[in-house]
Amino acid sequence: MTIRKTTVASKAIAVLMVITLLFAANCIVLGASAAGNLGTTVYLKTTETTTPYLHYWDSDGKGSAWPGVAMTAEGGDVYSYDIGADLSTLKGVIFLKDGGGDGSKMTGDVDVITGNLYDLSSKTWSMYDTSALRIKSFGADLASPQYTGSKITLSMDAEGGDGNLQYQIMVNDAILSDFSATKSVAWEPTSAGDYTINFTAKDGAGESNTKTLSYTVKSVDGAEEPIFLSATPANGTQIKKDSAVTVTVNGAGGQVNNNILFYKTEVKDPSGNVVNTAYYQTGNKVAFQPDTLGDYTVTMYIQSNSVKNDTTIATYTYTCTNDAQTLPPEIDDPVISDSDKPVITSDSDKPVQSDSDKPAQSDSDKPAESDSDKTAESDSDKPAESDSDKPSNSDIDVPDTDFGDYDENGKTELKDAYAIQADVLAKKTFTADQIAKCDVNHDGKISLKDASLIQQYRAGLVVLK
Repeated sequence: MTIRKTTVASKAIAVLMVITLLFAANCIVLGASAAGNLGTTVYLKTTETTTPYLHYWDSDGKGSAWPGVAMTAEGGDVYSYDIGADLSTLKGVIFLKDGGGDGSKMTGDVDVITGNLYDLSSKTWSMYDTSALRIKSFGADLASPQYTGSKITLSMDAEGGDGNLQYQIMVNDAILSDFSATKSVAWEPTSAGDYTINFTAKDGAGESNTKTLSYTVKSVDGAEEPIFLSATPANGTQIKKDSAVTVTVNGAGGQVNNNILFYKTEVKDPSGNVVNTAYYQTGNKVAFQPDTLGDYTVTMYIQSNSVKNDTTIATYTYTCTNDAQTLPPEIDDPVISDSDKPVITSDSDKPVQSDSDKPAQSDSDKPAESDSDKTAESDSDKPAESDSDKPSNSDIDVPDTDFGDYDENGKTELKDAYAIQADVLAKKTFTADQIAKCDVNHDGKISLKDASLIQQYRAGLVVLK
């Protein structure tokens, strides 16, 4: 009996040893340690799978056996696994989906670990908030740095806590939005400098949680690069089906050459079709009428009049619905003003070299009909309406001419149009000889209309007579 008991005990010990070895081989073999700055739990934020796996190893190659270990759902598309040791001891990790395997990798080797939460969409690390009242997200819609005059949307969201949540957003010591249910606020900085933005959530029991964001604002003074400040309607605005919408782009910078900025705005419907004729112009407004329910994507280009044609791009999304409120009309109607005529920033960037870039020949693109700009009503004073003056849809050779030769070098070029634009904006008084040579639309004066026609002439769209 004694021998038999000893044998059973030995077998039990052996079985336990095997189980222990298997557990060590398939789970964790890292030395346990207290949680450091990063803690002991790896978090993953993803919408690609509901069964993510984690494979991890340290500098000695110790870690999980391939293909890793299953992660546990925390809610809010966040999953976790506690490795039992400080994450700073890890050399790298790999995230996989649907049970793991070579064909299910969601990442390669992630070997720079700077936080405990890996966001698969942005491929960045951050620290996951594990408090009862958690701030899920916070930040600005425009990445730092931005410029004075920019319209920046600061927003946050939180979950958990006891009772209803309230939100506060502060910039330095100034409260932009005090505790309320409002989760976002518009910030328009007027001074350059480094700012600290505090996002605070508070629950019904008075418990609070705060996240901090450092933000830099630069001055637009002297900026040669084109700068996007804001646009109206605001990003995310709901627009009403079959109701006109005017997009106004606010830019700055471009303080080079004649300090002119050029704007191009392209509008795509929910199917991705371009609904307007997009071309560069000095006007900053474009109108369109949504006729399809869904998201309209508006891409705004701002270009400086530099040799490099520096360009900045911003994209907004508007949602078209049947019950959205009709947006208020513009105070003025710059869609048909002089500043909305097509302009060409360089020979290499002519906006009229393809059907999609050619200026629309609709009524909205015709010269403004203000009293100061109207052409004479007599037949002799009206611009010629011959076929030769109408825009051509095919590429043609540009004939030599000195009509419109503002700099008097013997030929009419784009630089003549640029010089006219600059002097018109500077309100220069033109001589009778200059008017005789550069009044190409025959209205008795030199204006932006003449500069626009010279540009179209160089693009092969019109013939100057």
